[in-house]
Amino acid sequence: MYSEAGRELTQKVAGGARDLRIELPHSSHAPAIARAAIDELSLHLDENRHEDLKLLVSEVVTNSVRHSPEVKGGRIQLELMSRGGSVRAEIRDSGSGFSFVPTPRRFSIDQVSGWGLDIVGQLSDSWGISTKDGGVCVWFEIRNRPGP
Repeated sequence: MYSEAGRELTQKVAGGARDLRIELPHSSHAPAIARAAIDELSLHLDENRHEDLKLLVSEVVTNSVRHSPEVKGGRIQLELMSRGGSVRAEIRDSGSGFSFVPTPRRFSIDQVSGWGLDIVGQLSDSWGISTKDGGVCVWFEIRNRPGP
């Protein structure tokens, strides 16, 4: 099991579909717990896209830890829905929401943060932000890439 600190809510396998929903602690351990949960779920992604999925989930979960308010007992929810060679990830937290408009920016080579959503935009096939149920949800979809 990935960790007792990440509480599994549901795991469903039916035909080619695999779904996982877990709650993560609002702590610096959350990204590692999320990556371990992804490794335990048998997804239909090639190795490179599997690693991309772990990176993107880590980025978004890290943003949740850093930017959403830590309410007493507050947790971050990760939901993965796998269908064939595609996975949709949804990360929900108690934040009030935000907008992100990709704009050309000049990053310094020394800049160590601020790259997360740019990375999500570059590596995912689609992504977005929604507010609902008193929180914010960042979602993205990732699909296998055609071979050479």
